[in-house]
Amino acid sequence: MTFSLTALGQYLIHTVLATFFAVGYMFFFHRLHAQVVARGGFWLHLRINALTVGVGLGIHVIAGMLMLGQTSWFYHNVALFVLLTPFFFDGFSKLETVFQLVCVTIMWEMHHAGELATPLGLVAAALSLALLVGLRAYPKKMLANLGIGELVSLLLAGAFWLTIPTRSTMLTVMPEDRLWATVMYGLMAAVTLGSWAKVLQEDAEHAELDRIANYNGKLSSDVALHQQTQLADLFTQTQAQNGQLALASLDLDHFKQINARYGHLAGNAVLLAVSETIQAALQQTDTQALTFRTNGEELNIVFPGVDVHQATPVLRLVAQAVRTHEYVYAQRAMNVTMSVSVTALRPTDRTIDDVYRRADDAVYKSKRNGRDLITVDAEVITPVVDAPKDYSSFRYFAQGVYALAGDQARVLHELLLRRFDTGLGRYVLPDEFELPPVEIARLLRQAMGHTDFHRFNVNLTAAQFKDEEMAAALCDVASAPDGPVELNVEVTDVVSAPLMRHISALYRASGIKIYIDDVGSDNSYELVRTRLAYVDGVKFAMQNLRRNNDDGALRERISFWRQVAEDNHLQFILEGAETEADIAMAREFGVRFVQGYYFGKPEILSKSGERKA
Repeated sequence: MTFSLTALGQYLIHTVLATFFAVGYMFFFHRLHAQVVARGGFWLHLRINALTVGVGLGIHVIAGMLMLGQTSWFYHNVALFVLLTPFFFDGFSKLETVFQLVCVTIMWEMHHAGELATPLGLVAAALSLALLVGLRAYPKKMLANLGIGELVSLLLAGAFWLTIPTRSTMLTVMPEDRLWATVMYGLMAAVTLGSWAKVLQEDAEHAELDRIANYNGKLSSDVALHQQTQLADLFTQTQAQNGQLALASLDLDHFKQINARYGHLAGNAVLLAVSETIQAALQQTDTQALTFRTNGEELNIVFPGVDVHQATPVLRLVAQAVRTHEYVYAQRAMNVTMSVSVTALRPTDRTIDDVYRRADDAVYKSKRNGRDLITVDAEVITPVVDAPKDYSSFRYFAQGVYALAGDQARVLHELLLRRFDTGLGRYVLPDEFELPPVEIARLLRQAMGHTDFHRFNVNLTAAQFKDEEMAAALCDVASAPDGPVELNVEVTDVVSAPLMRHISALYRASGIKIYIDDVGSDNSYELVRTRLAYVDGVKFAMQNLRRNNDDGALRERISFWRQVAEDNHLQFILEGAETEADIAMAREFGVRFVQGYYFGKPEILSKSGERKA
């Protein structure tokens, strides 16, 4: 078996041309096939099958009639590729499959005339038939797996080309012709399937992004009406039969923080994945359950014929499944928990809304008592998971607050929680910020060991701020002989005025100052004005307002809150300074303290290379 340079050059040229044709034809066939799948109809099915027989057999017959020598292998391979392409796609009927097999058989018979009944011919035909049947049964798997698709393509090409007789369609077939035709088809298939695998992956990613992006926290009116009608009918039927019915309300904890830190797409992705986790957990039980999504992070589960004592173990299982699952979006790993409630139908209930109201009241009780809890009517039962949590991967990072006067010295460290993600190999924003008091105190002391500058602001949620155990833990740190020089707390969400008055007295007794964070954005003036008498300062975060406010509106808000602070004798910190223009604006408004990326991003505290005050 020998190849001349001229023949080898022709083979290579023909292979490149055949490959270009194959890729183009596959994409064209896909577009036509997508119309068939989406719209169906006799004429579209007729059109796609006519394309197969017209192009495939047409090229084959014309090439055979013209007797093009070496060029004929190019045309015959193209014809074979066209006839085999439909088997890589689903959506065809049995009748269409038979028609496509007949077309392949016609080409096979024209090339293998005289060798069909030989043992080798029969084995090759049987192998080809088995491969085509397998393709029709699992087309997506063949397209999605490049290795399997290429192997099947090579086997089909080998069975066809390596077994044709020496005289085929009035051409003399040399051994090198058989080999090169097989190699040509294999290369065509490899490039085409490789390109196609990438397209399928991109389509899958786009479909998933569309699914996430189009997820709407608010139900459409049609879906909401259907759910309301279904529940009302179930309520009426259960009451008429004096039966049992339990209704559970599930609400994701800290979902707004996920949206704020990772974006709405990440929030939608978590909601969808949590819903799937819940469904999977419910399928593991023998209890009948119907799920109804209300709005955003809220979900209801109805248990027909079940009381609260039977529903509670199921809800424990569901909450545990959600809690232990790691949700990943854009290479960010997130863990979430749920506040859960459950109540039962009562004889005094007039409508399903009466049951809903009790469930809503109970789920808020779970949240008020620390989240990740189940409340049965008015009774908060033990946490979903009794095992202690591991906070060893948490650490405080620091971002400085600087005085504009003089040499812009750092006056405070704002301590910001981070968690080490072993999968990513770096620190990331945690999914949970409400660490227990003992852990906050431990991390604070740990931070003190990594810096000689002991002036700190610690962020607390509303639930942490109103927790007297948290106040006691921080006061112990502040009052200790080796405690920080200055310790302040920043409240991200304000509590009621009476509670603010009570808790602030505990902090002030130990010299801890209180700041309200994110005024003007998350915390409006109407919300905080009655609490200003109990705090020492406010922080205005420009970064929260840049997207939806022009420069004029931003300046107006800064001026307003700067004046509010002055009128109430409060310290004012301008957060989100990123440019020289921001610093100039701060000086213009007489702002004394600023914070932001202009001075640096949050960083691990370290004595080495620390910027001294």
